[in-house]
Formats: sequence, C-alpha cells, structure tokens
Amino acid sequence: MATPPPHGTPLPPGHELALLDRELAQLDARRAYLLARRDWLLRLLPPVPAPHGWAGHAPVPPARPNEASGPGAQNVLLTLGAVL
Repeated sequence: MATPPPHGTPLPPGHELALLDRELAQLDARRAYLLARRDWLLRLLPPVPAPHGWAGHAPVPPARPNEASGPGAQNVLLTLGAVL
C-alpha cells in the first residue's frame, strides 16, 4: 500500500497520483476476488428455512424513501426556470 511520504518531503503530484491509481486497482482486484469467493461460499451453504412465525405473514415492502424533490420543489424550479 502506498504510504504518505515523511513530513517535509512531498511527492510530485503526478507520482503520487500514479501510486494511488495503482493501489486503487489492486483494491478493486482484491474486492472482486473476495466477492467471487463470497458468492461461491454462499452457494455451498444449504438453504435456511424462515424463522418460525414468519410463514403466515406476507413480506413487508421496503419503505419508500422521502423524495427530496416533491411537487412543491418542482413548482419552484419550474417557476425559476420560466423567470430565467
């Protein structure tokens, strides 16, 4: 892994950028390997039955995220767009 240089001896930005890019590529490769290994291990496990008491209940849908741009915000944006 790339470590920062000792204080007072900075690396040229291009050199440091190349080191960071190399390290990020290594991390991406390691992550891909670990995800593939995880998938393989999950396929080896036997299926797990649902906990007792869940069989009669329908699955709960995930909560809808709050919309940051609701109708009021859209109206403001449309008005600003018309003014500009």
